[in-house]
Order: sequence, then C-alpha cells, then structure tokens
Amino acid sequence: MGAPAVWIVVAISEFLALVLIVRVWRSGEWPAMKVMLTLLALVPVLGPFFVLWVARFPPRVPRAMQNRSPRGRPYYYLDWLHVMQAKSPIRRFRAWQAEAGEEDKPDHRPPW
Repeated sequence: MGAPAVWIVVAISEFLALVLIVRVWRSGEWPAMKVMLTLLALVPVLGPFFVLWVARFPPRVPRAMQNRSPRGRPYYYLDWLHVMQAKSPIRRFRAWQAEAGEEDKPDHRPPW
C-alpha cells in the first residue's frame, strides 16, 4: 500500500469520524461521555469503529419500570406481582398498562 492509499484511508476514516461526532453530540448521552467518544472518534482508522461499537447504548427504561425502592426491599417485585400472576394475556396487559402509567404506553392495543 503506497503513501497516497494510506492518506485516502485516513481521510475516509476521518470523514466517518466527523459524521459520528455529529451523531454523538445529538444523542442524549452525558456530556463527559460525548467528550470521550469524540476524542476516541478522532483516532485515525480504528477510532470510528470503536465509537460505532461503544456508542450503541440501549434506550433508557421508563421510570415506572425502574426499581427505585431502597436497597434490599422487595417493593418492586410486590408492585408487579399481580401483573405476573395474571392468567389471561389480556388481563396481564391491562394490569401492565395500569402499573406503567399513561406516559409509558406506546400503544393502546395488546402486543399480539
């Protein structure tokens, strides 16, 4: 691989890095994470691949689905026990809707 080919590969990787930096800064991540991913993306050739691999975080869980009780307390399990024990899928879905709250319902239809 000659010198011009190396510069072409580096130029393509840096263009990809700029696209990824714009994507990272538009995401909802913490500012410190954005800075770290930006610095990582600027590493020639391997940086953009690491950013593509590292920056794929799952979406945040809705607040109703998080266990916010004090440590060691079984409140989360007890809150959802009636949902898990429902025999009918329709009743289970309606119990889930009531427990998750209005803001977390993506759809008013059952998931099947």
